[in-house]
Amino acid sequence: MILVMSHESPENPSGFASPSDPQPEQPPPYPHPYGQPYGAPGRAQSPGPAPQGPGPQTGPGPYGGQPYPQQYPPGQPYGYGPLAPDPTLAEWWQRLVARIVDSLIIALVTSPLVIWFMVWYVHQLTALIQANPDAPPNTPEFMRLELKVMGFAVLLGLTQGLLSFLYDWFQHAKWGQTLGKRVMKIKVVALADRGPVTGGSAAKRAAAYGLAPQVPLIGGAFSLINSLWLLWDKPNRQCLHDKFAGTVVIKTEPGPRP
Repeated sequence: MILVMSHESPENPSGFASPSDPQPEQPPPYPHPYGQPYGAPGRAQSPGPAPQGPGPQTGPGPYGGQPYPQQYPPGQPYGYGPLAPDPTLAEWWQRLVARIVDSLIIALVTSPLVIWFMVWYVHQLTALIQANPDAPPNTPEFMRLELKVMGFAVLLGLTQGLLSFLYDWFQHAKWGQTLGKRVMKIKVVALADRGPVTGGSAAKRAAAYGLAPQVPLIGGAFSLINSLWLLWDKPNRQCLHDKFAGTVVIKTEPGPRP
């Protein structure tokens, strides 16, 4: 047993204190200048309601000149200033020019079929008029010719849609670029990691762009909305076929990040 020395007293002449002796009163602890010290036990404080303010602030912040928190797109680190468009994404006009180049190439491939159809139609119509010079245009012969023309137009549209699908799918799956995108120096990549496009994603993208517009009645409206969607899509500038396939279009030679 450890004995504690105490002052001599008449009651305890040996000078040793026993456990039954009264303990001296301890002074109160020095008050902490900021309330409870770190790690001290106490009742948990309720955080209370979140402060209501005007929203994220801009400009230099209070800690070493760092900016205030902002809403950043995926992959953009914190501390780079206010939200700005990703400079690596292709501009809308670059994608438009690339698509015009690709459309001209597809039209060049299908032009022999279109020329043959035009020659055939003129020949059939001329022969029909010469055989029936006084017949009205609503005769059965003229109606049959019009039905043939409509059927050929549908077949031509499906052929162009299929060629567009194969054109986009093969080149995007193989290189991530069509001939038009090579001219404009842009490329299709995966949205998740900016990696190469898989064959399945390339097929989804090509089907949404080349085959969906061939649907009667709604195909034309879908094609227009699909092409214009990137103008207001933030922050990835995706068309609807990009969203369906999980892709974005980037520049192959991006400028410096601001």
